Amino acid sequence: MIFHLIRSLTAVAAVALLPLCTGCTSVSEGGQSVKRAVEQVRSIEGVEDAVVEGGGSFNGFKRESTTLVTLWLSPGFNVAKGEDLADFLARLAWSVNVEEPNETLALRIEGLSNSDLAAGFRNAGWDVNPSPSRSFVFITPEVARSKLGPWPGPVPKTPAGMIVAETDAGT
Repeated sequence: MIFHLIRSLTAVAAVALLPLCTGCTSVSEGGQSVKRAVEQVRSIEGVEDAVVEGGGSFNGFKRESTTLVTLWLSPGFNVAKGEDLADFLARLAWSVNVEEPNETLALRIEGLSNSDLAAGFRNAGWDVNPSPSRSFVFITPEVARSKLGPWPGPVPKTPAGMIVAETDAGT
């Protein structure tokens, strides 16, 4: 009798926890993979390297997910069109189809010498939460959804001239 009760409770617990795991590792249709997003950023002249990460973890019973895009500028290059780069990075992060972000989109550029990433986002019409660093901003999923529509968004086109050699940028 006890054995049947324990087995029944185990089955009920497994069924009750199933919704928490549903979608944890699924990839949505549309958008683009992390690998493709990294390739797209790395293809920009003046980008030395890039990292794109999507996913999350549990905080108690709540699944918290984030998309992070980091790019490193090549030496001798800097941002020429901050608004274009900001909008591109936000659209790229929203297109990564690993797991819908419910916490934040974190966007970072390393190697900035003449630009403020948050200013580029504000000038492009984005409501961002800047970090104390000029090179890191956060966008809430609500803001991204209101500007870009449902997740995952389409793969963005890469605007030309966002990053240029410093001699071309007038620095």
